[in-house]
Amino acid sequence: MKLFDTHAHLDEEAFHPDRSETVQRAIDAGVETILTIGTTAESSQRAVDLAATFPSVYAVVGIQPNYVAQMKPGDWELIETLSTAHKVVGIGETGLDRYWDYAPIE
Repeated sequence: MKLFDTHAHLDEEAFHPDRSETVQRAIDAGVETILTIGTTAESSQRAVDLAATFPSVYAVVGIQPNYVAQMKPGDWELIETLSTAHKVVGIGETGLDRYWDYAPIE
């Protein structure tokens, strides 16, 4: 069976000390592909950069609803630009999020 991690956040700081080793451990465990998901314009940029760095990593870009209120001018335009980058396979983390209690309604 081929393993495919459909939702990772490899750009998070917790992975910083050993990100390469973490990806390698996943590969060694049989994970063939990892989607790293951007939650803001900045983390989407990092997701694209990680996809360019690791052959088994692909990126999804977007702005998670909890972070919409923190958007800066130009953030959505950056997402649109990033969406055309090599190894970007989707736009995600978007829409109305009713799972988390702290998602702003606006």
